[in-house]
Parts: sequence; structure tokens; C-alpha cells
Amino acid sequence: MAPPVWTLVLLVGAALF
Repeated sequence: MAPPVWTLVLLVGAALF
């Protein structure tokens, strides 16, 4: 189960913003 790239981007974006 490999999460898509956009999911990682959302997690990082949520952590920063």
C-alpha cells in the first residue's frame, strides 16, 4: 500500500501551514 505523492504533499503542507 504505497500512498500517492499528493497525499504526502498535503501532509507536509498541513504541517507547514
